[in-house]
Amino acid sequence: MFLVFGNHPKANSIKERALVIIKFLKGKDWVDLNDIQKELNIDRNESPSMFYKPLSAMKRWKLLDSKRQVTGGRGVHVIYTTYYKFTPDHFLTYLKDTLYAVCDTELKMFK
Repeated sequence: MFLVFGNHPKANSIKERALVIIKFLKGKDWVDLNDIQKELNIDRNESPSMFYKPLSAMKRWKLLDSKRQVTGGRGVHVIYTTYYKFTPDHFLTYLKDTLYAVCDTELKMFK
């Protein structure tokens, strides 16, 4: 969690919510966003920043993958549902690629 959120004291509450999300998603396939909302016990319409901050940071670091599917509606009024999945393999690949790119850049500077 330190890599994703840093070590600032204000990030502690975000880290706690992120750990709840990871524990909830671990071992499950695609999970509906509404189920995550129930697990966190935070209404995403009333306080969207408290709900989406951990999700967006984990998506940026490839800890989570998301997809949207059409679940209803007709014509121009289409209803989408967002699903999330815990992807630790993508996170590891992202770390390796990032580390390799940084090291490669640093080594080229000394040639």
